[in-house]
Amino acid sequence: MLFNSALYALALPDPAQALSDGRECLRLGLALHDAHGAASGLELLAWIASADRDHHRAARLLGAADRQWRTIGGTPLIGGLQRRPEATAAARTALGEAVFDAERRHGEELTLDEAVAYALGGPRPATRQLDDQPRLTRRESEVAGLIAEGLTNKQIAARLVLSQRTVESHVENILVKLGFTGRAQIAAWYAQNR
Repeated sequence: MLFNSALYALALPDPAQALSDGRECLRLGLALHDAHGAASGLELLAWIASADRDHHRAARLLGAADRQWRTIGGTPLIGGLQRRPEATAAARTALGEAVFDAERRHGEELTLDEAVAYALGGPRPATRQLDDQPRLTRRESEVAGLIAEGLTNKQIAARLVLSQRTVESHVENILVKLGFTGRAQIAAWYAQNR
């Protein structure tokens, strides 16, 4: 039922409701020890990430879902016959083949617990940084990545479930640590150092 509700919300589009239902679908699958439900939840959250243009997350979740489908010997539900290829194509186009493949492989390497934590809103792993670069916290690295995706502070706050003021503080800290004066510099730095 939650799976279908999330698909319906995704089609409206009502991304907030789709995400809420998708996360609850995954939680319910885990609570019931339903491997198919857990795999379906990961799959669904990949489609939602793709619709939200969070292509890194979509690719990684597609990889995590692939691993779970292989583990249980199953395939995505009927609703996925169209959504999966669309999500895959959108992420591959947005990220390029090499980045898409790397993100998907990373998702395939996640344990179920790691995949679930990530799917339920956990951050991306911290970005790789050069040894001579100032170190950002994991959250600052995540904010830098979202800045590089073109998100505003308000959008970042909504995505990370933080106050806008907290996000502004993270952005200020990033600017100070890296010696930058603007968001474009953060985005360029992130692209070079991830």
